[in-house]
Amino acid sequence: MDKKRGRIFLILVFVIALALAGRLFYIQILGFDELSAAAAVQQQVTIIGLDRRGTIYDRNMTPLTGGSTEYVYLTHKSHIDSEFYEIMDGLGARGRGSASSEYAVYASDTYDKDTADLLAEKYLTYIIEASKRYDEAQTAAHVIGYVNTYDNKGISGIEYELNDILSAPRGRIYAVADRDGAFLPGMPLREENADGESGASGNIVLTLDSKIQEIAENALSESDKNGAVVILDAKTGEILAIASTPVYNPNSVKDYIESGDNELVNKCTQGEYPPGSIFKIVVTAAALENETRDKDGRLVDKNTMFHCTGKEKLSGIEIGCSTGGKDGHGDISLEQAFAYSCNCAFIQLGKLTGSENIIDMAEKLGLGEAPISDLPSVRRGNVTTLENAVGDGIGNLSIGQGEMLVTPLQVARLTNIIARRGNDVELSLIKNADEIMTSAGGSFAQRRVDANVISKETAEEITHMMRQTVIYGTARGTGSNFEAAGKTGSAETGTYEGAPVHGWFTGFFPASDPKYTITVFVENGRSGRASAVPIFEKIAAEIESL
Repeated sequence: MDKKRGRIFLILVFVIALALAGRLFYIQILGFDELSAAAAVQQQVTIIGLDRRGTIYDRNMTPLTGGSTEYVYLTHKSHIDSEFYEIMDGLGARGRGSASSEYAVYASDTYDKDTADLLAEKYLTYIIEASKRYDEAQTAAHVIGYVNTYDNKGISGIEYELNDILSAPRGRIYAVADRDGAFLPGMPLREENADGESGASGNIVLTLDSKIQEIAENALSESDKNGAVVILDAKTGEILAIASTPVYNPNSVKDYIESGDNELVNKCTQGEYPPGSIFKIVVTAAALENETRDKDGRLVDKNTMFHCTGKEKLSGIEIGCSTGGKDGHGDISLEQAFAYSCNCAFIQLGKLTGSENIIDMAEKLGLGEAPISDLPSVRRGNVTTLENAVGDGIGNLSIGQGEMLVTPLQVARLTNIIARRGNDVELSLIKNADEIMTSAGGSFAQRRVDANVISKETAEEITHMMRQTVIYGTARGTGSNFEAAGKTGSAETGTYEGAPVHGWFTGFFPASDPKYTITVFVENGRSGRASAVPIFEKIAAEIESL
């Protein structure tokens, strides 16, 4: 009996030991990942302010964001005292994350080992060497825009327009903490996306060329004038550069909020200005396309003659010719009037062509509408109403004054239509648009197909006149080494004496087979020839040398 009980006891001990061994095997081997993950989740805290965003690249996959280094300091707010804030000030650190978060997040370009040791010992501070989102002298700052450092959401530019792509799936930083939320020393940070997989958010590839962008920015800043430059690939309509001055530092946006210099405004897409004499491209196209006839009944062409006395009198106003001197140009052909930018001849041409035909042509060439669907927030400018373009209004309309307003990006598109021999292709800024929208399950606004908006003959006739403008006209001597064609403009912004006059030059090169379309706008530049032409020439020469 005792032997039987002993065997039963041994069997029970064996079964219990076997069960314990099986449980231990599960814990250590089979269930390790599941159980350790569950334990980590109980102590895992999200660090708001360290969300990773996708990288923005240029067309050659050169990073436009995340190209420099910064140091990020993470501390539980319960550990912070006045000395901690003094240390952060000494490091020039910028606050991030939500004010309601129990963790403080600061970023600085500075790292000091002794300071780091003090922070780690006294405040249990994590210090991370990370990619800094923006450089201090950020390339294409107005295009890229900036994010709100407290919630990491885009506020302007591509950061805003494509925020959902750049932030989804959201890359989050996690830390392991005790039950009170304090970081556990020695435990590593972990990064994962919203779907549980490691990695960053969606990336954006722009059509910009960082080398050409740098050329445009340098040429504009070296002119010591505020303005805008747009450069297009003439054959594809892709935007190679968008530059606007004055510039701003996206790391210190608060410094510009109350500034009167409009550093945060992208003049290329949001600035609306009178076109002045560059609008003579539109008037010429309207005259040629509508088979306008002169006073003798002959079709208007480049040889049609006009007469300039130095001023053109309408019933209620008198408009002078700024390039013809006191006595005017005298008898002048349309080609010469275009090259010399004769106001008198173009007012006469405008009367022959008619306000309705000119307004219709302005709209055909893209004025009054957004020139690009990639950026929904671009301004549309303003096309003069027919009501305000009749009678004396034809005078202002014919020389690009009055209610007519354009953005530099619209002017670049208009010019590119001439460069493409009358064919309009929608401008684009997002190189990988199809890829990112397919992955996101959406699409950009419906894109226009290529369309011939004016005849090839008309475009070639205008190209010839634009070529003469740089050979002997108001832009004479421009692009002698690269066969440029273009049109100058000086646009008055008001009727009072001393009102600002903006300078324009828009053109393309080589004229015989255009590769690049460039539009230059100079705020308060007075004369397009004096202010905008030198910038165009510098940019074109440097592009040619690439």
